[in-house]
Formats: sequence, structure tokens, C-alpha cells
Amino acid sequence: MKLDVIGLNTKWRVLAVAVGAVGAAGEAYLLWHTLVNWLAYKISNEAALFQIIAYKSLFAAPLIGVAVSWLFTRASLKWGPAVSTVVCPAVFVLFYVVAFSWVGIDWTTLTGLDGMTHGDLLASFAWLAARLAAAGFAISFLCGWLLDGPALISINKVSQQE
Repeated sequence: MKLDVIGLNTKWRVLAVAVGAVGAAGEAYLLWHTLVNWLAYKISNEAALFQIIAYKSLFAAPLIGVAVSWLFTRASLKWGPAVSTVVCPAVFVLFYVVAFSWVGIDWTTLTGLDGMTHGDLLASFAWLAARLAAAGFAISFLCGWLLDGPALISINKVSQQE
């Protein structure tokens, strides 16, 4: 019977991670859309670099978020979905900062848009990512909390039947 409890626990973990993956994918799409289609990034001198960051992060950020989420669900289902929706925007911002630092672009140089600097664009992008992470955390933590109760009940039922 111990195998049944482990299998049931894995099913609940997969469900919790899937909930977080949906949130992380939505956040990744919104951040990708910002870097590719927002006017300030489109007409910037480094528009091609923004597109590279966006396309690389579109797949990497949610995958990293889901992997970290899978690790956190071992401790508690409540935290699993919330972790992926916080990690995904953080990875986007990290890729942004690393790419610009790698290329060696000065944060104080003008972008070609009404006196905005690269630091200004980073600040606006990081602010968007932080708002998405906060909203994603609140929604997905609630989902994880709602999943945690039935999961514990069903796992306890199976263990008591042993």
C-alpha cells in the first residue's frame, strides 16, 4: 500500500506543478510580448538584442520555474504553483541584465526614445515583472492552498486503509 500513497502524492504534485506552469507560461508570454512588441523596445538601438532575450526567455523561464516548483512540491503542495510564477519573471529579468552586461552596453546610454536610457527600460521591465510575479504568487498560492487540503485528505485515506 505504501506504493499507492507515493503514486497518489505524485499525482497531486503533478497537478500542483501544472497549475504553476499555466501561470508561468502566461507571464512568460506577457513579458515576451513586452520585449518584442512594445514601442520603446522596438525602436531602441538594441531592438535585436531585446528580441533575442525575449525568444530565449520565452521557453527557458517557464521551464526553470517548473523545475524549481517540482522541487518545492516535495515539501508542500501550497508552495509549488506559487514558486513557478515568481521564478519565471525573475529569470526573465536576470536574462535581460546578463545579456546587456555580457554585450557591454552602458545602462546610461540613450535608447533613441525621448531621452530614455537603458536603465529606464530595465526599471520599467523589472516593475512589470514584479507586478506579474506578485499577482501570479497570490493567485497560484491560493490554488496551491486549495489543492493541499484534498490532497492530504486523499493521501490520509489511502494510508489508513493499509
